Amino acid sequence: MWTWKGTPLFLAAVTYLCVGTTAYYNERYQTFLSQHHDNPKTKIENAEYCAVLMNYRSVFQSCKPFNIFIHASEVQLQDVCGAGGYPYHGTGKRQSRTYYPITICRLGVMTRSRQCVYYAAFSTRRLVLSCDENRLPVQLDEVLTMSG
Repeated sequence: MWTWKGTPLFLAAVTYLCVGTTAYYNERYQTFLSQHHDNPKTKIENAEYCAVLMNYRSVFQSCKPFNIFIHASEVQLQDVCGAGGYPYHGTGKRQSRTYYPITICRLGVMTRSRQCVYYAAFSTRRLVLSCDENRLPVQLDEVLTMSG
């Protein structure tokens, strides 16, 4: 009977590479969700929606000039990286086949007390996403208008 006589250090390195790589990609996906995912849409007055979400998410250190929140399920977003999307102009990115509800937050002003004042615009757009090799979205690259 054959037995493997590898070193524990080798096993630890292989385990770290497997688990560490998965954790890295999972971290990128979680960051994407934290920055752009809001489903179901948080029930906040329209005037306060962006300010509350941008501050609540704690992913932005200062007044970010622009951000988009997508109101679709995680399954729908993941599907853009598969059958629910198609290649976007040979860039390696994926364009969604369907339109998704989004909220576009734009910075209006920053008050003297360093509070960010945002304007919210609600729309339905196609998404252009960067996906990792596990078919998980890791970056929102563009939103396309109805004609795009």
